[in-house]
Amino acid sequence: GQAFSDVGRRQFCQRHAARWNVIRHRIAPTIHQQVTAALAQGRLTITSSAITQLESDGPRIRVQLRDRDDRPAYLNGALVINCTGPHTRFSATRSRLLQNLLASGLAQPDSMDMGVRVDSDFTVITRDGKRSEWLLAIGPLLRGTLWESIAVPELRGQALRVAQTLLDENSAPSAPAARWAEAAEPATLEYCI
Repeated sequence: GQAFSDVGRRQFCQRHAARWNVIRHRIAPTIHQQVTAALAQGRLTITSSAITQLESDGPRIRVQLRDRDDRPAYLNGALVINCTGPHTRFSATRSRLLQNLLASGLAQPDSMDMGVRVDSDFTVITRDGKRSEWLLAIGPLLRGTLWESIAVPELRGQALRVAQTLLDENSAPSAPAARWAEAAEPATLEYCI
């Protein structure tokens, strides 16, 4: 992911991301057996279509679909669950915390607008291009920078890098973490680390 240009990353996301996610995040064998059994028993059907409309149908929901040949089809159900994956446009986040960080300039979207912009040690970059004195990020917030930011091995590596950054900063007497630690009460400090 990091070797790709932004153009290459966008092309990957448009053309291959869905297939990659299927390959990378396979289901457990027991879940596969349950899905296979549900398909065989007719309790589950798989349809390749686009949802074009949802509407109330009394106590049920009517789903209008369009297949690849642009033919309409309809499904009725008691529940509709969006399984298309996470919303990928970071600047359109619904999280109040993230909205406030963006609005106040304490953070900015990465070049793909899939997460927060960070430096190589995962320190958040502010709107004016400076390293944040207080914010570091790991996990899905790094998706535009590091595609694989949701699997446990990657999360472990990111957490280790953030811990090392905090330890390095805390050893410098004027570092933000040291100033923060001086200002915090001992009971609060445990939660800051």
